[in-house]
Amino acid sequence: MPDTSEQHNVQKFYAQQLREDLERNKAEQERINTELAELQTKLSALQVDHGVLLSMQGALVSEQSSGGARPKKAAAGSAGPGMSVPTARRAKDAPDRSGKGGKKAAKAPAKPKKHTGPTMRELVLNYLGTQTEPRSVNDVTAALQEAYKERPFHPTAVRTALETMVAKGGAERSKQRGAVFYLPVKAGPAEEQGAEAAVAEA
Repeated sequence: MPDTSEQHNVQKFYAQQLREDLERNKAEQERINTELAELQTKLSALQVDHGVLLSMQGALVSEQSSGGARPKKAAAGSAGPGMSVPTARRAKDAPDRSGKGGKKAAKAPAKPKKHTGPTMRELVLNYLGTQTEPRSVNDVTAALQEAYKERPFHPTAVRTALETMVAKGGAERSKQRGAVFYLPVKAGPAEEQGAEAAVAEA
């Protein structure tokens, strides 16, 4: 009988040890899975930003390579300094002061169109002010692009506007599973007007 009781106690001890080991193993798996999910979220955000930055860099390089045309060289046979121009040529090249037969002045190059209406920060402020749940940079960018399809919205520019709002006290920043979310700060009418003016001036 004593041997049987001792054997039972040993089995009970090892059973308890196995249960504790299993619980520790399960907790460790959950911790690692949580960290992996956070790292995956951060990696996805970095990959999105990387793609946007590459496209912006390509556009900038393309714009620089297609810059203003180089001035044309003087045509061969043109009169140099101190050289007289034949009378017939002077008469031919002289501008027609009568206003007839003269070439029309070249039109000035058209200026690039500028976006009219609210600024980027005003649009971000107005959108975030209507939200009751935290929104990420990608959420805000997608919503603005859907509402204003004629304007380009880059996550980098949207993030800058959101961070400006945070700095001015118009929004709060929070982290959830490694991702950054933004939520407007609820304030009275006077404080909201002050926050909007601060964002517009920034």
